[in-house]
Amino acid sequence: METRTTVLLSVILLILPTVPAYALNYPAFLVASAISLIIVLYIMYSNRTWETLKGKVVGTYFSGVFAVGVTLGIFFSAYSKPKLFAETGLIFIIPFIVQFLLLLKDILPSMVSKDLLYFSNGYVPFLLVLIIGSVIGRFLSSFYPLIILYSGTLVVAILVFLYFRRSE
Repeated sequence: METRTTVLLSVILLILPTVPAYALNYPAFLVASAISLIIVLYIMYSNRTWETLKGKVVGTYFSGVFAVGVTLGIFFSAYSKPKLFAETGLIFIIPFIVQFLLLLKDILPSMVSKDLLYFSNGYVPFLLVLIIGSVIGRFLSSFYPLIILYSGTLVVAILVFLYFRRSE
């Protein structure tokens, strides 16, 4: 695929769901997102995204661009009808989730190794612990347990960083 075609399709997939949602027109958002979904499904089918790694990367890219467009549309409509747009957007993001999982199935086994823990002198495990702690903290609703969780996660992350840090 040429660069101009890729850029044009990316812009179309971003703009189609975003503009109607910004105008708070739900039927137009639904139709524009359906058109974008058809484009993404066509790209996925024509590149046979379930067979090769290159096809999986192409499918993940275009479905990801479409997912960003839908997410922007949800963001722009959040102050008036957030539930209606969000429920519809969740359905339209399913191709990205499927493509991302198919891509992870091929890439993850080669990425996960003992060297990953020592990569960048201990910063990768430090960030992983912080991200896991913040995701867990996001699901709690009270402020006081969050202070304990975040400070504990930070302490554990620093300990993990010091453990995996290579001394020279």
